[in-house]
Amino acid sequence: MKISWITFASLRTENGAITSDVASARYRMLLPGRYIQSQGHTVEFHGVDPEVNWDAYPRDSLDAEVVIFSKSFNPTNEQAASFARANGAKVLFDVSDNHFIHPEFGAHYQTMAALADRVIVPTEAMGKAVLQHTGLIAAVVPDPVEGRRKAPSAMRAIGRRRVRLFAGARETVRLLWFGHPSNIPALLAVIPSLSALAQQYPLELDIVTARNTGLEDWLSTHATAARKDFRILFSEWSPRVVEDALERCDLVIIPGDPAGMRESVKSHNRLTEALWAGKYVVAHPLPAYQDFIDWAWISEDLVTGIRWALTHPDMVPNQVAQAQAFIKDNLTPEHIGARWLDLIVEAGAGAVRERVTADADPLRLNLGCGDKILPGHLNVDVASRRAGKAPDIICDLHALPFDGDLVDEILSVHVIKHFWRWEVQGVLREWVRVLKPGGRMILECPNLIAACREILRNPDAAKGDGMECQRSMWALYGDPSWRDPLMVHRWGYTPESLAEIMRQAGLVDVRQEPARFKLREPRDMRVVGMKPHRP
Repeated sequence: MKISWITFASLRTENGAITSDVASARYRMLLPGRYIQSQGHTVEFHGVDPEVNWDAYPRDSLDAEVVIFSKSFNPTNEQAASFARANGAKVLFDVSDNHFIHPEFGAHYQTMAALADRVIVPTEAMGKAVLQHTGLIAAVVPDPVEGRRKAPSAMRAIGRRRVRLFAGARETVRLLWFGHPSNIPALLAVIPSLSALAQQYPLELDIVTARNTGLEDWLSTHATAARKDFRILFSEWSPRVVEDALERCDLVIIPGDPAGMRESVKSHNRLTEALWAGKYVVAHPLPAYQDFIDWAWISEDLVTGIRWALTHPDMVPNQVAQAQAFIKDNLTPEHIGARWLDLIVEAGAGAVRERVTADADPLRLNLGCGDKILPGHLNVDVASRRAGKAPDIICDLHALPFDGDLVDEILSVHVIKHFWRWEVQGVLREWVRVLKPGGRMILECPNLIAACREILRNPDAAKGDGMECQRSMWALYGDPSWRDPLMVHRWGYTPESLAEIMRQAGLVDVRQEPARFKLREPRDMRVVGMKPHRP
């Protein structure tokens, strides 16, 4: 199959391979495209200047079975997409930013989506934006990880302060921020809190980004008022500079605006790149970061996250290693390239994503969400707020405010353990009531067998009440740091005992699947069942 990828970004050849300084061109085109080439397909990459008109448009870029437009800013691409389709090509439109809300590009993005046989996005949140603005269901293909995998950085305590292998207790903690200049306002917003933290831990913040006047003016102002305990450095972005900066730093910080329409749809690529490089990450809770919430500090409070990392040096490398294992199994260029190839082959075979209305969007409930607000779900909890996060709906999970046969899917992560054994059957029957026939119920919770094995394997680790107990005593009784009766565990389950209760509640085709949240296997488990169709 011949595939043509078209981007606005400039491309160049380096060490015999095509590359680009534009991140989206690498993540959304070059990395998956190279994998597809390795599978025997012909893949061409075209950098088309955003100012080019139709007369000068490179027609050879449209001579393919599948033409993919990646991050378009040129209205001429609308004519190019129509031309490609008229000549028998399938057209895919990859949307990595929410330019539907952009006053200049919004109409162009609407038109490109309408012309495409398939719209592809990097995150579920971006998919919801596509649905909202176009009525189309987009295919979600995450960004692949970029860079070399490196061993998690070792950290240890020195005196009363815990830092990376520093020469002394007063050595500077090196923080790194890297990214596009458009993300700098979020960084500047946390500078005052970092400045306050520097009075306890001397800090050095390395900023790696493209050179721009606004940042240079700010750096000049900061240098005038600089303190010895808080230094800010600037390095001009390049892949090598980022790699070197990751090697030098102790922690990576990624501030952001989770509520912003632009940032809330963003990919996890900076987070995964840092973890892949062996560094712990402290980040604001963008929706795409939720998959990593057990292996990085994902919270509104970055300063507390930095303090936690510095005071838990024995735990940081293990969390980074677990994140790397997840990335290796899900987000390598090979894994993501295979997902792209599936969509491309499907499009080439004539499959087309149908237009739907927002009302047809599947209704998925995240029951007992707590502070884990998931995009693409209606988040429901009995508590009005937990860890600063508010659910979409506040209600008693014993009596859901939904009609019967309404919901496509119920997800409940580490919630069933909070019900008494004598009430759990009634709770599950209530949840089954609101499921559509054929709808799925997904329950995750600690695996009682794994917790017992962990206690027998390492009894000493079960003596305390901190994070060293998260695979043993926490699995049985809950995290005592919550100091909240609602967070206490009231019953434990094995895969089979939970499956049997789900069958008794009326579910069929009950089976165990790999856990996807919290610590995953072996500590956690996922059991899935379906509401049967009526005869």
